[in-house]
Amino acid sequence: MNDEWISCELLTEQESETITQTEHVCGKNRDGWCDFATDGVDLLLQGIHHLRRTDDTLDERGGFRDFTVAMRSFAYYQFYCVTLTYKAVYNLIHQGYYTESAILLRSIVEGLVRVKYLHRKKDIGLLNTAWAGHYGYEGKRFRVKYEEMFEDIAHGSYKYYRLLCDMAHGSLATHLLKVREYDRAKRQILLDRGIVFKAEQMSFVLNQFSVYLLAHIVLMSRIYPEVEDGVPEEYATRYRRTLSKLWAMMGKFAQTENNQEWHAVMKELVTS
Repeated sequence: MNDEWISCELLTEQESETITQTEHVCGKNRDGWCDFATDGVDLLLQGIHHLRRTDDTLDERGGFRDFTVAMRSFAYYQFYCVTLTYKAVYNLIHQGYYTESAILLRSIVEGLVRVKYLHRKKDIGLLNTAWAGHYGYEGKRFRVKYEEMFEDIAHGSYKYYRLLCDMAHGSLATHLLKVREYDRAKRQILLDRGIVFKAEQMSFVLNQFSVYLLAHIVLMSRIYPEVEDGVPEEYATRYRRTLSKLWAMMGKFAQTENNQEWHAVMKELVTS
């Protein structure tokens, strides 16, 4: 075969090179993004698995005792899944799979917004239909569209979410993070040959990863306040340090003129 052919072996070599470049830029073991990103995922994992108080979730009829208990139970399964997704996205960013990271980030932010929306509405019937999914609950299905949920949580956020949807659905946006150059003579978009480290494209997914991670940590503390109260000092120290790093990163977004609108929307997404 021609040495220029792309193969899984080539991709593995490119992944290794990209990991080295990513860790150099992002500060692996140097109190950089690599470190506080994994610290943040640890906070979620340990918060829901070890520090969350286990509830007596059901009443004598087999239903939830009240909305708070129902919300805590619903959120637990959402948080359990999202922690593993965060680790997968972290690995993909490391290896240079920026489009694939964006596709998983879409799932992450969908889950975040749905939990925040239900937590705000405090409607146990609505929550039950969300949990039941397409099967429905007592003949009803969850009918709230994502646009409504996004705009209810943070006005203007839906348009940013739609870009992630376009990347996931195979439209032209799918290739935005893989473009090498545009051949004007041939009117042809030339794509990367395999995996290539790109600082700007990496920042597109890395920044969103950080915002959604911060939002999940803040939300976890609202739904499970015991995670902040009377916890081991090591966890409490990591909690304070990681939130400080993530908020400082958010602040840097606002310093760039092109990011100011996005920053304002994302700040509302975190704090609402």
